[in-house]
Amino acid sequence: LTRAVYSLAEKGYRIVNHCHDFAEDRKENWELLEYVIEEIFERELHEVLYPGFSNYCFCALNTRDYNRLLQNRVPSSNVFLLPNPILFPEHRPFSYYEDILKTLGIHNTLPLILYPVRVIRRKNIGEFILLTAMFKEYANWLVTLPPKNPVERSSYDSWKSFCKHNNIPVYFEVGEKVEFYELMYAADRMITTSIMEGFGMTFLEPWTFGKGVVGRDIPEVTIDFKSSGIKFPALYDRLILPDSKLDFGSLDDKCKKQIICNVLTDHKFKEEVLRLNNLQLLLQPISEELIEHNRHIIKTKYSIDEYGKRLIGIYN
Repeated sequence: LTRAVYSLAEKGYRIVNHCHDFAEDRKENWELLEYVIEEIFERELHEVLYPGFSNYCFCALNTRDYNRLLQNRVPSSNVFLLPNPILFPEHRPFSYYEDILKTLGIHNTLPLILYPVRVIRRKNIGEFILLTAMFKEYANWLVTLPPKNPVERSSYDSWKSFCKHNNIPVYFEVGEKVEFYELMYAADRMITTSIMEGFGMTFLEPWTFGKGVVGRDIPEVTIDFKSSGIKFPALYDRLILPDSKLDFGSLDDKCKKQIICNVLTDHKFKEEVLRLNNLQLLLQPISEELIEHNRHIIKTKYSIDEYGKRLIGIYN
C-alpha cells in the first residue's frame, strides 16, 4: 500500500496522507517496509514514505507528528495539522446502575474506575494492576476488552492469572458484558496508563460523558490539548519507584510483577510509592465546573463540524 500510494503521486494524482501511526515506532513494521520497498521494489524507503512531490500532502494528528514530518524533510507547505474530531455521545436511556453492578458481579458501593481500552502491550496494563493493588479498598477497577491480536494474548492471559493468584480484584473484559456507552456513563472516572498514543482520544473522550480522566500523562500528546485550555489535574508524567528512581512503565512484565508483589506485602514500600508520585490525586474529586470547562472546549475545538471545515480547506 505504501508503494502504491507513492506510485499514484508519482503519476500526478493528488494525495492527502492522513498519518495516524508511523512505522518508525514499531520495529517489526519498519523492518518489513524496509525489506519490501528496498529489496523487492528497489526504491529508497525514505523517498517512498516522505516524497517531496508538490501534489503529495500530509495531515498530522498533533504538533509532535507535524514536527516529525518536517524533520523527515517534507516541505512545510505540504504539511497540515488536523486533530481527530470528538463525537459527543447521544443521550439515551441506559440500564439501571444496580443492574450493571449485578451483571459485572460487583457487590459493593465503591466508585468505579474504568480503563476503556483493548489491552495491548503499549496500554501498560501492569501499571493499571499496580494501582488496583494499591487502591483496591477505595474503588473497583475495570478494564473493557481483551486483545484481538493472538501475539498479545499470552501476555494478557499471564496478567489475568497473576491477578487471580495474588487476589488483585481487577474486573477484566467488562466491555463484553455491558455495552460500552453504559459503562462510560456508569463509571465514576476513567483512567489511562498507556505509554504510547497516536492522537490520544483517551484523554478527551471521558469528558464528553461528564467524567474526568486520571492516570499517566503522555506530554507530547497532551500538549496540544493543554494549549487549547483543557485541564488535567490528576495526571502523572512518570511512576517513580523508591531507591532506583526508575519509571515503572519502562520495566518488563517480570519486573512489574515483582514490584506489585512488593506493594502487596511491604506496607512501607507501598507508602513510599504513594508519596513519591502523589497518587492520592487519582481518587480526589473532580469538580463539575472543571468537567464542564473541558467539555465546552472539546465541543468547540474538536467538533466534527470544525474538523470538516479544516479537511475541506486542505482538499481545496
